[in-house]
Parts: sequence; C-alpha cells; structure tokens
Amino acid sequence: MMTMEDTWTQPKEIQEIERKRHSNILRMLEVQDLTKIANILEIGCHVGFSTYVFLEKGLLKDKKYLGIDIDESSLRKANEKKAEFGWINVRFMKLSLFDINRVFSEEFDLVVVEEVLEHLDSINEPLKRIWQALRPHGLLVLSVPYRETMEQGKRWGHKTYSIDEKEVRETLKKAGFSSERLTILDLAWPPPDTPEKVLFVRARKAD
Repeated sequence: MMTMEDTWTQPKEIQEIERKRHSNILRMLEVQDLTKIANILEIGCHVGFSTYVFLEKGLLKDKKYLGIDIDESSLRKANEKKAEFGWINVRFMKLSLFDINRVFSEEFDLVVVEEVLEHLDSINEPLKRIWQALRPHGLLVLSVPYRETMEQGKRWGHKTYSIDEKEVRETLKKAGFSSERLTILDLAWPPPDTPEKVLFVRARKAD
C-alpha cells in the first residue's frame, strides 16, 4: 500500500495497482449519473494521480473538478502535473475535510473520498461535512480498507479499522445518506506489502 508516497515516481507495477483502485470509482457510477454531474470534489487528492486517471477514463469530461488536500508538497506536485498536461477545469486547493463547509455548501454533484476516512478518529463527523457539501440527491463514492486488522491499521497510521459493510451502512444512514451499492476490490501489492481488500461504497444524499 503505497498511497502516502508520490505515485508519479513509483514503479509501473505500483502505478497500475493505483490505476486499478482509482478506476473502480468509475465502476461505481452509472451512465445516467455522468449526464447529471457537473461539479466534482475529491477529498484527499494527494499528488493528482487519481485526477490523471479520472481524466484518462473520461470522468471529468465537460465537468469542473476540485481536488483538496492538507499536504502542501502533494498539492505542488498536483499543480505541476496540471501544468504539464494542460488540464482544464481542474483546480487544487489546500483545505481540510473539516473546513469544507466554511467554503462550500450544497456545491457538488459528486464527492469522491478514496482511503481517507480510516486516517481519522471517527468517520461519523466527516460524513456529515460531506453531506452538507453535496447538492440535493448528490452522490458520494468512497473507499476504505475492508476489515483491516489492528496490526495492519497501525502499520499505516490508521486510526479507524475493521470497517465492514454493516458499519458503513449504519454510519452513512446516520449522516443522511442512503447506501446504493457496495463492492470489494482485491489489490495485490508486491512484497513486502500484503494483499489488501478495499470496500467501495456508492451512496446518495437523502432528503
């Protein structure tokens, strides 16, 4: 699991695993979703490799994208790639998930959160903040390590682990979401890392 390092400088085999993970976000969406999505927020955009994959796969075509992160060096790299590739309608901003409602309210049609929530003390409050940032009936697609052990979680600096389908559904419901689809993706990281299961969830902001 190499997500805290600069994916752009990782070996091709690592980049392909990351590409597989990011591409699964698109599989959680349906064709009719794409016609209704105009504004996208990614929380934890890191160095912009996910942005690259989203653009490559067509998710961001004719849409506005904002990637936020709290790490300045990651955002510098993301902006370098934006300039290098000439990305349009793409913006990166230093902003914490916990501060998004100070800046945005019912702004986004889709929020993407890939393996961020496990780094927080609780996933309850972050989901409430995301709910406020979404437009009515907006979509949330998130991923978290699936049934991670305490040993695995501590190794990667995670504060919340052993997350499963039941916990995600219940937490989403409390935050005002209806869960629409859950899938599990197997990622085979090369040694010395171990295989990882990732839980992907598609949820909609309820009335």
